[in-house]
Amino acid sequence: MQRIRHTLLGRKVRFSWVRGHSGHPLNECADRLAVAARRGHEAQIDAAVQRAVAASIVAELIDSRAA
Repeated sequence: MQRIRHTLLGRKVRFSWVRGHSGHPLNECADRLAVAARRGHEAQIDAAVQRAVAASIVAELIDSRAA
């Protein structure tokens, strides 16, 4: 928290609450990335594999937006 506060010092920042699992594609993608990161960390999965999983999640979002 201290690092975040220090980074924000002197900047105009506005935070807004976004309802979780609201069906918004970017929100859903962020949730999937967070869950994958937590599970990868807990299971001690290799960082390269975790990056590949994250890339796959993001690619799926990009593909769905292009359709």
